[in-house]
Amino acid sequence: MRKINRQIPIAEFVDWIKKNPNATWADFSVRNHDLYVKCRECLKKDQEGLSGYTEKPLNNEHIDHFRTRNLYPSAKYVFDWYNYVVDEKDESRFGSGVKDTKVKPNDYDNNLIITPISEDPHKYFTYMVDGRIIPNVDLKENDKIRAERTIELFNLNDTVLVNCRMEIIRMFDFMLTKDYSIAI
Repeated sequence: MRKINRQIPIAEFVDWIKKNPNATWADFSVRNHDLYVKCRECLKKDQEGLSGYTEKPLNNEHIDHFRTRNLYPSAKYVFDWYNYVVDEKDESRFGSGVKDTKVKPNDYDNNLIITPISEDPHKYFTYMVDGRIIPNVDLKENDKIRAERTIELFNLNDTVLVNCRMEIIRMFDFMLTKDYSIAI
């Protein structure tokens, strides 16, 4: 999970919301697909092309609602720019695909999930050499619970993610152990 430095909403999005106060998500994402894509690309840029949940490079992405639409269907959250996180589309093993099936209102209401838009998740996690993510050992008990719940809700220790992290660690290790000096 990564910190997202979300910029202000693009003007076209703000204008569209003002002109469509009774709009549904389908009105925006399907019927006004060009604007949806423009917003998604802007949000993706804020995330530096990486999933805000898994940190994997984005490929087939969509706009996810951090506070899920099935639990928070009001326009207050559905069209809240600061509730959006771009993630992989159709991924059911980790990220938004898992979160949306596991999260409960209690998780949001009791602040049990680390929010990548307003918090720096790296303060809560330690990345292990074997690719796993664990709660930072210096956390207070409440923050440790939040870190554990976030890892669980997004399935951040799925074998695919663990293997990706291990591969990155191996590449860094390889680069650090090689001598790249040039003989003259």
